[in-house]
Amino acid sequence: MDHVFKTIESERDDINEILENQKDYASDNVYGIDYDPLIAKVAKAYMLIWGDGRSNICIADGLTQKNWNEHSRDRLLVPDEFGSQNLKQFDVVMMNPPFSGAVSSEEVLSQFDLSYKIDSKGKRKRSASVARDILFLERGLQYLRPGGRMAVVVPRGLLKNYNDERVRQYLLKHASIRAVVSLSGTMFKPFTNTKTCVIFLQKRAKPLLDLKETHNDADVVYAVTQRSGKDRSGSLVRKSDGSIDSDLPEIRDYLVQNINWED
Repeated sequence: MDHVFKTIESERDDINEILENQKDYASDNVYGIDYDPLIAKVAKAYMLIWGDGRSNICIADGLTQKNWNEHSRDRLLVPDEFGSQNLKQFDVVMMNPPFSGAVSSEEVLSQFDLSYKIDSKGKRKRSASVARDILFLERGLQYLRPGGRMAVVVPRGLLKNYNDERVRQYLLKHASIRAVVSLSGTMFKPFTNTKTCVIFLQKRAKPLLDLKETHNDADVVYAVTQRSGKDRSGSLVRKSDGSIDSDLPEIRDYLVQNINWED
């Protein structure tokens, strides 16, 4: 939103027009959802200070709309021609889903393809429980329009564990991986020691029928952070001038220059 606000400022001279355009953008285009009421309220406060748009911040379960209140339904669901309520689709989705715990609710699991596995007899069978971060990957894709872009934080093991191969195949089938950034184990301290990555992907116009077609995708951009800006206790590491000692700004610039997004 800050990037768009600066663009609006650079293209206009009248301060009243600038403020009006910024508020219209925030109110019409920026949405947020979180299960934690406190986090959502803090987000609303920031949005109010920064340029409004707070009305689109929803307190709701990101994995199922069953118990959404009227506010969340009005902003995150859209009716189709048959009267059904479908998820609103976006151009850009950014997610930092919870890593701990698994979902066992049949009502929730029934909404996700990744809840199902092929058993030894070749039959499609629903799992008794699925890790939340896996379900959020699919949920993010559900929120994306074809061609839309997503950045999502995932446990590093998701990219290499044998048991998660089906998840990786699902991602490749439905999206083109554009970049992967490996984060250090101190990145989310003191809250968790989990080693993570950020995956940048773009949703395909339609799912692939054969994963061999991924050979036609653009090269994946890789980066590894060596200075997370935190020490082993989770405290911020600062330079002599007081700024945080992190190489993330360098990685950001590298990604901007090298990721090949499709139009």
